[in-house]
Amino acid sequence: MFGAEENCRAKLHQIRWPNGFVCSQCNCSHFYTVTTKNLYQCTNCKHQTSLISGTIFESSKLPLTTWFLAIYFITQSKDGVSGLHLRRLLGISVNAAFRMKQKIQHVMKSVDDRLLLENLVELDDVYWGGKKKRKTWPRSSRKNAFSCCSLP
Repeated sequence: MFGAEENCRAKLHQIRWPNGFVCSQCNCSHFYTVTTKNLYQCTNCKHQTSLISGTIFESSKLPLTTWFLAIYFITQSKDGVSGLHLRRLLGISVNAAFRMKQKIQHVMKSVDDRLLLENLVELDDVYWGGKKKRKTWPRSSRKNAFSCCSLP
């Protein structure tokens, strides 16, 4: 998708500062980069910030390419992605996969909470939950199906 780390950094820069860098302290748009530490420093107030500070990527040692792949897998999977499956897909530890999944889902939920649906809403099939605690007959229906219909 994005391939290299620099492509991910460029996309994140475009998303975070669509009109160019703006200092969070004084709203100045003039800056220079501290290349040894990957920091942006405001020329006005000397405040330093990084591209990932204040984001879900902060305090993570994983590369942005891994994060972007995780976001892709989580958002594109119809049935959801377990932490163990995410670990296998990305080649990272179980703990890192679970933390990564929780952070991504938290951001997705906070965005969803702010948006209200309007007009006509169409849904496809959705599966809720995991395996049931007791074995039931037939065994093929291990997940609860959820369907919704809206008429204008």
